Amino acid sequence: MTVVAVAPQFGPFDLLSDVAFEQYQVGDRAQAAVSCRVFLVVSQSAGDEPTTRYLMYALGRALTELGRIDEALEVIDSLGERCRLDAQPFWRAKVSVIRSFAVRRSDDPSTVVEHVALGSVLTGTPDGLVYNQVSAAVVLAEGLRSLEMFAEAERILLATLRVSREDITRLGIVVDLARTLAEWAMRLLMVGLTEQAQAVCVVLASRARLLVRLDRRGVHRPLALVVEGFAWVVLGEPVTGLDMIGRARPGLRPDRVEWLMAMAAGALAHSELGAVDDAAREADALAAVAKVSERALWIQGGEWLRLELSLTASVPPASTILAARMLRDAMRELWVERAARVESVRALVRVHELEAENERARGLGRTDALTGVGNRRALEERLAASEGDVVAVFVDVDRFKEVNERSSHVFGDQALMRVAHLLVELAPPSALVARFGGDEFVTVLDSTADLAFAEDLADRVSASLHESEWARIADDFELTLSYGIAVGPASTLLERLSRAVITAKRSGRDRRVTAGERRAGARDRRTPGGDRRAGVSDRRAAEARRAAAARSEGQDDPADPGEARAAT
Repeated sequence: MTVVAVAPQFGPFDLLSDVAFEQYQVGDRAQAAVSCRVFLVVSQSAGDEPTTRYLMYALGRALTELGRIDEALEVIDSLGERCRLDAQPFWRAKVSVIRSFAVRRSDDPSTVVEHVALGSVLTGTPDGLVYNQVSAAVVLAEGLRSLEMFAEAERILLATLRVSREDITRLGIVVDLARTLAEWAMRLLMVGLTEQAQAVCVVLASRARLLVRLDRRGVHRPLALVVEGFAWVVLGEPVTGLDMIGRARPGLRPDRVEWLMAMAAGALAHSELGAVDDAAREADALAAVAKVSERALWIQGGEWLRLELSLTASVPPASTILAARMLRDAMRELWVERAARVESVRALVRVHELEAENERARGLGRTDALTGVGNRRALEERLAASEGDVVAVFVDVDRFKEVNERSSHVFGDQALMRVAHLLVELAPPSALVARFGGDEFVTVLDSTADLAFAEDLADRVSASLHESEWARIADDFELTLSYGIAVGPASTLLERLSRAVITAKRSGRDRRVTAGERRAGARDRRTPGGDRRAGVSDRRAAEARRAAAARSEGQDDPADPGEARAAT
């Protein structure tokens, strides 16, 4: 197991993924796929990994629903490779579940169950603190709904809704909750469990009203009208239900689930009111559109409605009665099979939980106990597995001994944890962040990174540190970092990094030095924000002059003789 950084949740071009995903959500899959491919050129050129992932996710989903399964799987597999070494499992959870959507049209059903079970274990119990976990939980609920595990999907969505803080996130969860409840009620009607369907629809009506309150832009207004209208029809109020569905129709798209809900509710309502011909038209439309979109539950719903309507004739043919009986038996058998799927998923979840526990136990030997990032062993294993030249950043906390003396060792430990968290937050997800020892950290970048990328990472870490209140220890003392940056074979990389970071510290600290350039073997730059700190920069400049004078006399750096140690 390799310990790596947590992927930042959002990138600088996140708005692009928002645009593409909204196109997907409102049903324009073809345009969403085009937008994703165009925007991916931008995000990948800019090195915006979070946005690249969201765009690949949206592209994989759009291609799946367009029926372009081979293309979808290629994108999904590529996304899976990107997140394979993430410290947090939430992207891997999403990949596993959306892969189940793509493979269910061709693979054995047990493969779909396996993907959903793995997604369940990787998602865990959402706490609302990490957006990607909330997102993974919503996708997992959709996967469970595809297996008709409606109660389990509702449970996950409600748990996620309770811990979610942002209204936009809560809106998305309620949208999925409404669709889940409507499909659940429809299936219960089809197997003859009318009272249970009505109990679900009582909850569905309340969720529709919550959806209206959260949807300030009115984007999901047609959905809210349809699901509440559907609920009223099932609850025995067909006139009220038809009125709501009629108001929703202008905003509906035939490729959305809510359009299918509207057709089903219309057929049920017209049948209740005795308008058999209108009911038959709605049922025929439902069956036809559901076949195009390959939505099994609604295909069966259309056939069930047509047979039920044919039984309302004064003397239905014997063949119709027999067909209706056979369909009802088939529906009940499917419902029984659904219970077996539930047990299958639960069994696979237990297996994956045991595997995850074993993996966590193995990972303890490669994790720093204080900071939670990789330890020296993890670093050595990463370097040993590297091929060709490797780019890395060595980070040393300046004057850490003075941090402990001025505050306390407890604060010193907290400072190390915060520095580690900052590195994890800003490093790309494929990087390894490891504590090398004491107050030193090493970030090993992947094979696509170059020195310019490493220098930019150091600058971003320092800029973020300078903006942090906790780094201001006293009026005349602020926590800073020195960076050594190098590229080279893994066998000599640590030596290069060590020389670079020592040069940075002897040059005045709070700066980065890139090894292998200039006659002196380094290029140094003040990190962003260093010149903004009144009363601190002047003293450091004086220290740098004293250090230069000491070196010219062949002495060690008098500012902190303990910092000029070899980092190997």
